[in-house]
Amino acid sequence: MANRLSDARAALKTTLEALGYIVYSAPLENMTPPCLILVPANPYATIATIGATPKMILSLQVTLCVAINDNQAGLTNLDAMIENVSENLPTGIRVGDFTQPKIVQVGPNDLLSTDIQFDVTI
Repeated sequence: MANRLSDARAALKTTLEALGYIVYSAPLENMTPPCLILVPANPYATIATIGATPKMILSLQVTLCVAINDNQAGLTNLDAMIENVSENLPTGIRVGDFTQPKIVQVGPNDLLSTDIQFDVTI
């Protein structure tokens, strides 16, 4: 079972990296924007009966981050990132709602970010 979880996380990371973003598995002291942070959500994994066969649903929180040297440019860049990620996800991923953009400090830098939850059936 652990391999299915790891494999699903790795596949999603590869998909997001193919869009041209750096994808981190955890928040780091210094991150290079634009980037995504892919971490387990709560609950992390659940079992659901879909049809006659139980399936596992993996929940991941994805944080999208862009530089915010200029407020309007940062929001425009975050909007483009939201659209790019949303339009290029593989089938089988249930996407939640993006949170209100917020400024987060990562090391010495301020980044504009939004969070979303992905549910992957494996």
